[in-house]
Amino acid sequence: MARGGRALVKKSGWHIPTMQSDLTKPTESKGLKAKTIDGIEVSVDSTRYTPVFGRMLVPGDATAAIQIGELNVQFVSEYRKDSRPFAYSFAVNRIFIDREANSVTGSERVVTYYVIYDEDGDGIFETLVIPDKDFFHTLRPHVPKWAARSKT
Repeated sequence: MARGGRALVKKSGWHIPTMQSDLTKPTESKGLKAKTIDGIEVSVDSTRYTPVFGRMLVPGDATAAIQIGELNVQFVSEYRKDSRPFAYSFAVNRIFIDREANSVTGSERVVTYYVIYDEDGDGIFETLVIPDKDFFHTLRPHVPKWAARSKT
C-alpha cells in the first residue's frame, strides 16, 4: 500500500473521469521509474491532464469516501505499463460552489492527493487510496504485480 495512505475497495470500481473533456493539453512522460510494493523498480509511462479550474470535480463516490467536501481536480496523472493503465493519481483541493448561480465561489489552498488502482489487471479500478489525516505529501503510486510482470 502507498506510504501514508489507507485503502477503500469498491468491487464495482471507482469512477474515473473522462480525460478529454474540458482539459488542457496533456503532458506525456515515458520511462518513469516506479516501484512495486516489494520495492522492485519498474519503468512506466504517465500522462498528466490539467483541467480548467472548477470544470472537473471529483465524482460523488470518491468525494463521499474522502469526506472533505466538494473537490476540484488540479490534475490527474494516468500511469501505464505496456499501454495499459494501472493507476490514476489525483491532486485535489476543496472548493465552494454557489448552486443557484452554478459557479465556484472560492477554494482552499491545501492540496490533497488520492490514487485509484486496478490492482488485479481486470480493467476495474477497485482500490481507492486516500491519505492519512496527518499525511500531506504526494501519494506516490505503486506498480501492481500484474503490471510489473508485463513485457517491457
